[in-house]
Amino acid sequence: MKVLALLALCVGAALGKATRGNAAYTYAYNEPGMNGFYQLFTDYVPNLLTSNFDNAISSVYQTGMWLYYENVEYNQASGRVYWVHGIEISVDFPQEYSNMCSSLKFVGSPDYMNVDTWTVFEGPIFTGSEYYGEADAANLGSLTDQGSSIILTGTSPWTFYDGNSWTGSSLCLYPNTDQDTGSQGQVLNYGIYPDVKDLGITDNTIGSVRKGCWSKNVVKVEPLKAEYRGRNGAWGILEP
Repeated sequence: MKVLALLALCVGAALGKATRGNAAYTYAYNEPGMNGFYQLFTDYVPNLLTSNFDNAISSVYQTGMWLYYENVEYNQASGRVYWVHGIEISVDFPQEYSNMCSSLKFVGSPDYMNVDTWTVFEGPIFTGSEYYGEADAANLGSLTDQGSSIILTGTSPWTFYDGNSWTGSSLCLYPNTDQDTGSQGQVLNYGIYPDVKDLGITDNTIGSVRKGCWSKNVVKVEPLKAEYRGRNGAWGILEP
């Protein structure tokens, strides 16, 4: 197997993320079956052209949750999103979605697996900019009243408010839509919510976040439709 590069570490443009530790990784290959040239990614890459791997991913071997975007900058321009989460999971992208990825990012803690975290994304299906947290947030900075999708990790619920400083209408979400279990007993928990309107939230109204379930409005949803779902992970495709 030829090695195009051993490591690609790119500082993410999203808020709140520094170069990550070893909580998640993805080996991306330019041929199906984890063959051909590959790169190891452990951080956000807003433009894969800078890593000489634009429109080149056909298969991956990874741990954690990774989002693979059709366009640069995490689909600031509308495009498809290929999502994969799991523990030591191998995935061949379907032929019609191979060689289409131009940016990618992970979800969750930059340091440890299954930490209690929340991420609010600017656009639906986890696109655009984001705001990330591991604790209460009285506002979401530049993304205050701009969020359209959410992903949670860990085991704690979180309460989302439409006002700053935990005021206004609220709802409670749990990271209970997906769970992966590794061969050594490792566990990853997720709450994956691609469109806040499906939760009964008006789009672009999230103003603050508080750890714990502090609302009588507790929302439960079904897992995303997956192309594959197994004990150690799942993957699927989101269309704009």
